[in-house]
Amino acid sequence: PSRDHTERLLRQMGAALESDGSLISLNPLTSPLKAISFTIPGDISSAAYFLVAGAVHPDARIMVRGCGFNPTRTGIIDALLAMGAKLRIKNERMSGNEPVADIVVESSKLRGIELGGEMIPRLIDEIPLLAVAGCFASGKTVIRDAAELRVKESDRIATVSRELTKMGAKIEEL
Repeated sequence: PSRDHTERLLRQMGAALESDGSLISLNPLTSPLKAISFTIPGDISSAAYFLVAGAVHPDARIMVRGCGFNPTRTGIIDALLAMGAKLRIKNERMSGNEPVADIVVESSKLRGIELGGEMIPRLIDEIPLLAVAGCFASGKTVIRDAAELRVKESDRIATVSRELTKMGAKIEEL
């Protein structure tokens, strides 16, 4: 699955796009793209820090307003909910053909989960934060199919494992 922010924006501007699996084709324009006005929503990857902090803090209630809520990016929400986070989605709306919402998270008793497969592309950038959340969860948290994190700007799996181990976490790299 691909993040579809560009396709959504181009469609709103009048472009004709066709999707077939992972292939996206832009048909020749018959007129210039139309100018539009919209508010760029907050980035869910940036909001994820506050969502995890709110879930693991013993006395927290945090609201993130105007956060992008594109279903290709909301894996962090699904993972936190699966862990038992007290998380609510409010005021869902559209901005520039993009879903937007306000997200509220409160102190939670998290439980370990297993993540892998089709969920991983929807939260690849938030996996290090989920490793932190897993340290506060009861039970074991297992994250699979995230090898892409080894070849990004750095080996994020090794770095997160090393740093959390320094703080007393029991981490095993698979």
